Amino acid sequence: MKKTKNLVVIVIIGVFGAILTSQAQSNGTIFPTMYNVAWDSQSKDASGSMPIGGGDIGCNVWVEDNELLVYLQRSGIHDEFNGFPKLGRVRFWTSPNIFDGSISFKQVLRLQDGSIEITAEHAIHGDVKIKIWVEVHRPIVHIETISGKQLTYYTQYESWRTEPRALDPKSVLGERWGWWDVEGWRHEAILEPDQFKQEDNGMAFYHINPDEKLTSKMAYENMGLGDYYGQYLDPIKDLVWGGWISGKDWVFNGVHEGKYRSTKYSGWRYKTKNTSKTNDVAIVLHTSYSDTADIWLEELEEKRLLASTGIKQAWKKNQEWWAEFWDRSHLLINSDNGNKKDAAWEVGRNYNLFRFMTACNAYGENPTMFNGGLFTFDPELVKGQHYAYHPDWRRWGGGNYTLQNQRWIYWPMLKWGDTEHMKNQFNHFKRVLDVAKLRVSHFYGHEGALYPESSTIYGLPFPLAYGFDSSYIPKRQREKWMDPGASRSASIKNHHTGILELSYMVLEYHRYTGENITEWLPIVKAALDFYDQHYQMHARVNIDQPYDINGKLILFPTSVCEQHFYATNGVPDVSGLQAIVKSALNLPEEWLNTYFEGKEELIRLSKTIPDIHLDEINGDIVIPPAKSVAYTDIHLNNEIYLNYPMFPFNRIKLGDKEMEYVHNTYKHSAVWQPTSSWEAHVSWTNANVAFARMGMVEKAEEFTYKKLGNGDYRFPAFWGPGYDWAPDHNWGGTGVVGLQEMLMQTTDDKIVLLPTWPKNWNANFKLQAPMNTIVQGKVENGKLTDLKVTPESRKKDVIVWNEQLNK
Repeated sequence: MKKTKNLVVIVIIGVFGAILTSQAQSNGTIFPTMYNVAWDSQSKDASGSMPIGGGDIGCNVWVEDNELLVYLQRSGIHDEFNGFPKLGRVRFWTSPNIFDGSISFKQVLRLQDGSIEITAEHAIHGDVKIKIWVEVHRPIVHIETISGKQLTYYTQYESWRTEPRALDPKSVLGERWGWWDVEGWRHEAILEPDQFKQEDNGMAFYHINPDEKLTSKMAYENMGLGDYYGQYLDPIKDLVWGGWISGKDWVFNGVHEGKYRSTKYSGWRYKTKNTSKTNDVAIVLHTSYSDTADIWLEELEEKRLLASTGIKQAWKKNQEWWAEFWDRSHLLINSDNGNKKDAAWEVGRNYNLFRFMTACNAYGENPTMFNGGLFTFDPELVKGQHYAYHPDWRRWGGGNYTLQNQRWIYWPMLKWGDTEHMKNQFNHFKRVLDVAKLRVSHFYGHEGALYPESSTIYGLPFPLAYGFDSSYIPKRQREKWMDPGASRSASIKNHHTGILELSYMVLEYHRYTGENITEWLPIVKAALDFYDQHYQMHARVNIDQPYDINGKLILFPTSVCEQHFYATNGVPDVSGLQAIVKSALNLPEEWLNTYFEGKEELIRLSKTIPDIHLDEINGDIVIPPAKSVAYTDIHLNNEIYLNYPMFPFNRIKLGDKEMEYVHNTYKHSAVWQPTSSWEAHVSWTNANVAFARMGMVEKAEEFTYKKLGNGDYRFPAFWGPGYDWAPDHNWGGTGVVGLQEMLMQTTDDKIVLLPTWPKNWNANFKLQAPMNTIVQGKVENGKLTDLKVTPESRKKDVIVWNEQLNK
């Protein structure tokens, strides 16, 4: 059966056209141009690359040793072992080489239209100008070139996947760490090479995922679900991806072997037959579910025609899209002082740069990966790491969606107003909902769905976490007495908070936009069914009754933040259930009847949800991690469990009496977590968000500098690796959420402004609030000015927190 996605990417190196600008005026300063990143020298290596993208494509762009290099990555590309490979590398140069000995050089990321512009001037050979941009509406990337004098142009497509590659099983957390489906698997794992078809005017390159090597099938069999394989969606089965590279006036110049860092590659080189002042090269990328390579090549032939059509119209549409994107939302800090070295100014810039990077996967087939997104580079170039592997490698794998990490990429989109970009997250989990239900019904015999905390693109736990009957890693060895439905890993086997947070994110999407969310409500219903029926089941096993003596669910066993194991009524899960039911009860009655068995059923469930457990220490009322905890590993995790009732679940807000309990808990936090948990700032650590919600201005400001200050790489919003990888999108996401919560908090119908905003930060902002509300204003010397709320009727719901405190 043939399944075709009709996904096409075209990379064009062509004629440089006039670059129009679409700029929004903000606070007397042109936004977003003020945050454009400009370099006046070439980069040392790929870690000094600049990100660009659009639609579902991401590229790393840099100039090194007088040659332009571009890594290509696209959402929806996966190999047979569930990795997330790049689509190759393009190398481009001229003869004579303008970059070699140039008297000027500049590379600029132009946020206003989503392009990169590279210019260079040579005293003898003249100048060159290159514009690189990615179409948003068609997956096409352009690199357009014009020179002042006649030049010869060289283009080389490079691949490091020319031979079978055996993934080394000897080192734990080594090469197979980049393909977590096979980490710990006591079998050889050999990735198939790509295939290449070279012609005079161009070449095709493509990869076929062979059925006999699919780790998705192995995962089903490993869990005892082999009989079900083939009945449910498998996104890596029959997947073929690759492309075609060609150019005008080309002649083949041979295959050249080379080595970039530690990785050998083959390069198919082409040059122009005649000298010219312009150059036009196209790379058409195509992905589909094809029965054979021949079918895929036939499909590719049809797509190649796009390489030379509609370019001017596409550029105009791109300008309009990016202009609308930047007009939708902004946050500028200390933009009037003109000091780009001011730490708060850098925070404002990096906030917007991170938003730009997430927008590059606005319409991706799959969610943006937390561990580098579309912009990873050679692993040996990552700071403080020693992984001399090829560019496809990334720590924590490429096809695994750890829910507690993915969330930080998507929560900021609500206040950004980029809610359309959240759909690839929701749609992924909708696609694998039936698999999540299968796991519950087969192993536990009740309704509901369970997305693993460490989920795969095909919906099951990734095999490393589930474990193997035979493994060369003791921690990955399953024993026969283990729960067959649960992962082997102690950290995540009972850690199910992610499905609650995903469900609440869907409901918050509706609260902000008012849009129809019925296609994702089955996810919410399945999450509630799982918690309701699964923990009734456990209670019947343990105490021969479904509820405690007060008629409440006994949420045992659960885990609290991968740190407190075999907990009862953990704070994250209790607050999550409370938040979901409260929000769902506000949905239209028709939806409640269709998807939740009526309002009465939700009310019934709400009465069974336990309260957040309180305790007392030296007269202070506190919120412990759970009602009881059997085992705590205080060294395992630095996540702040206390954050969950505040963010994202909105159960405790500033002004509530419970906020005093939160501060008391912070005071006594060493009872449950090491003090380092509240001092950690890398990756997904969330103390900064907690400080913002707690109204602790000085701590929130301190941690925002740590989160959103310049990263360790040339591009200032490349953070990491931290606990994840580089560029670390968790790091940026937590920083952005914390900054947004410092400026505006939205619980119930209220819009609280400046709850945790430093007086020394002037600001100009435009954010989205619930009920399709736009909030704009300025902050000058701690005072809110020029407030505009759209619609005007929502202005009555605004509370300016520092003014409220003064009253």
